[in-house]
Amino acid sequence: MKKYLFLFTFLVFAIVLSGQNYAGTWLLGFDSSTGLPEYGGSTIQFTEDSLLISSQSRGLNFLETGTSMSDSLGNLLFYTNGVAVVNAAGDTLQNGGGISPSVFTRVYKHTGVAKPQTTLALPAPGDSTDTQYYLFSSRPLPSNTFVTDRVDYHLIDMAANNGNGALIQKNELALSDTTHFLEPSLTAVRHGNGRDWWLFVPSDTSAYYHRLLVSPEGIGEQQTQYGDFFQTQNSIDLGQNVFSPNGEYFIDHDILQGVRVFNFDRCTGELSNMRHIFEDLFFQNFATGGGTAVSGNSRFVYFSAKNYIYQYDLEAEDLNASKTEVAVLPEEGFKSPYTPYFYRMQLGLDSKIYINSTNGVDVLHVIHEPNLAGLDCNVELNAVQLPHWNFRSLPTFPNYRLYDWDNSPCDTLNINRIYTPVEEVVEQEEFEIFPNPASDVLQVRVKNSSKAEKHIQIYDLTGRLVKSFKMSATIDNTAFTVADLPKGLYLLNIFEDTLLVHHESIVIIR
Repeated sequence: MKKYLFLFTFLVFAIVLSGQNYAGTWLLGFDSSTGLPEYGGSTIQFTEDSLLISSQSRGLNFLETGTSMSDSLGNLLFYTNGVAVVNAAGDTLQNGGGISPSVFTRVYKHTGVAKPQTTLALPAPGDSTDTQYYLFSSRPLPSNTFVTDRVDYHLIDMAANNGNGALIQKNELALSDTTHFLEPSLTAVRHGNGRDWWLFVPSDTSAYYHRLLVSPEGIGEQQTQYGDFFQTQNSIDLGQNVFSPNGEYFIDHDILQGVRVFNFDRCTGELSNMRHIFEDLFFQNFATGGGTAVSGNSRFVYFSAKNYIYQYDLEAEDLNASKTEVAVLPEEGFKSPYTPYFYRMQLGLDSKIYINSTNGVDVLHVIHEPNLAGLDCNVELNAVQLPHWNFRSLPTFPNYRLYDWDNSPCDTLNINRIYTPVEEVVEQEEFEIFPNPASDVLQVRVKNSSKAEKHIQIYDLTGRLVKSFKMSATIDNTAFTVADLPKGLYLLNIFEDTLLVHHESIVIIR
């Protein structure tokens, strides 16, 4: 019995944190074509109280571009390396090959796109089925593999093709800039109404910032704002752009130009109050690249520059004066197997910041307490051991758990879901699921019931929903048949409205 439960915990793609867990599964590393133990896929899953890291044999290779999408429960749905889109089973989605076709994607057809932050996935606003998603991807010029002039969008329906997923729209124009071109770095933040999304893309050679609104009506018209600063030279694709988790700040991290910090209006999509940070080490180490992330409480922003990590206080009157050096990577003693220079960053569902490397290594660095000032943020070098080498790949996600901007002019949909840096499962009631293992009938008993209607869902090991039914608010005990389910391991989730209030692994025997 314990053996089965261990396997279930390790294998099933289910994240049991409350809220939206679209960023619940991270995929990194290489394909498994070489057969060498150093090469293969690494999977990171965020669970309620731990981080699950496993080896995965897969056919899709990641260099730098990598986007994965899970459903609202954290079950992996699809992922892409900028060339193809595949489902959790590793099968290419119907119409999922050849996204954003160009010389660049042809060159990197077998390895995945060698540019960071060139793809981004968003749940389709207004989709109550939790099956439709927009995927955005940068497309370089036909004649130049390194210059991007447009961003494409693709609409994915995971219920199509008998539940195996399909691109029902593909390679459609989202926005473009044929004069100043585009940075490949795609970012997004939730609109202040709590439902729609702003997609954000800076220009590469000028101070223009392009945005568009993603809503139930589809992809909105392109809007452009001038940033009112002088771009001294071309940008470079080794920086990272992010929004703060609360959506109040936009960070434009450019290795050559320094860092620009803006205030952001989630209603209008406009930037304001630009503050500039220029650190000599950004430029000195630009060849190795750098990254940025903002703490879960949206107060501290972190930047990497090869051997260094800096923290700045976004609430400080003098942003530049708030700089603190919080980590230095020694040149010796931390090879794994090569020097793991600091590169890109991503805030995890556990409110820790994970940092990859510019080299092919088998570790990630971690900032354990990014909400704390100075050295109390606790940077741990080589903190996460990966099962295989990873070369520069790290997925980037927007904050899917940010919703309405309370009391703002655009807070008109009555969504009223407030973002907090750490969201936990709330169990105000006690649930008893028995017998477990079960063969024919399973019972659900509720103690101290909230008298709210409950939705009970059962998933198999692939993350597929196999049984769903409602439990009336007026009863505290119900029974249902499981005789139609094959023997094996399953995950049972209980919801009140959209809140996950209980989860439990169950075993069906015959």
